[in-house]
Amino acid sequence: TIMTGLYPEGFSYTVYEYAENMDYETLPKLFNDKGYYSYSSHANIGTFYLRSTLHKELYGFNEHIDERVLQEVGVYDEDRLLHTWVNDIDFLEYNIEYMKEQYDKLNQPIFNFAVTISCHMPYEMSLKEDDEDDPAKNLFIEKDRFFPYGYEELSEEMIRYIEHVSYTDYAIGKAFEKLEETGLLEDTVVIMYGDHGGGIDCDEIIERTDILSNDINNQVIFGDMDTVNRRMLLEVPFIIYDGSESVEFSEK
Repeated sequence: TIMTGLYPEGFSYTVYEYAENMDYETLPKLFNDKGYYSYSSHANIGTFYLRSTLHKELYGFNEHIDERVLQEVGVYDEDRLLHTWVNDIDFLEYNIEYMKEQYDKLNQPIFNFAVTISCHMPYEMSLKEDDEDDPAKNLFIEKDRFFPYGYEELSEEMIRYIEHVSYTDYAIGKAFEKLEETGLLEDTVVIMYGDHGGGIDCDEIIERTDILSNDINNQVIFGDMDTVNRRMLLEVPFIIYDGSESVEFSEK
């Protein structure tokens, strides 16, 4: 939908059902026409959703970087995998270094479509939890810091989900620092959006109002929870950040 502007109906996966001999107008093609070098990247294997094939042949990306490429360039570190994938810090920092490399080599602006993966289910804490000296390794902060007023009412899955969300937030912050470090930030527009539901029912989120209360949740009108779930799934976060108006990112 993001790449083509098409909103499919039913349960058909459009690029599977309608990929052969199709010439869609897509974002990468439009960027290519404007003189950009376009590439997509994902820490999963390239055969998943046929990304390594369809991202180039159907969407028009010049290149697709997948797990195999990350292994070849040394980004794939088995001691730093999240679930079974390259974690978002290593993934995003590599992408920014690669953007800088391509920008310097090609003297072209770059369009990178980077799909993060660390916040994807299952929410398993497979990285170190006890390395206080290195916050990049201590990816999952102690529960007491998340929930100073208690977390006994939350399910373990809900707690792990929030920890993963917090980690992804941390990784995005590190990516902005990397953009600033490489000198790309002022010439970069960053667009972030949500992919799909997290597998956590919204009634668990809303009913724990003492712990998870915020302005958005308090506006939800209770009723048929299937309808409420549907509404929350439709409200996908979408953020556009113009780096030319940036403030300095620092450890402060």
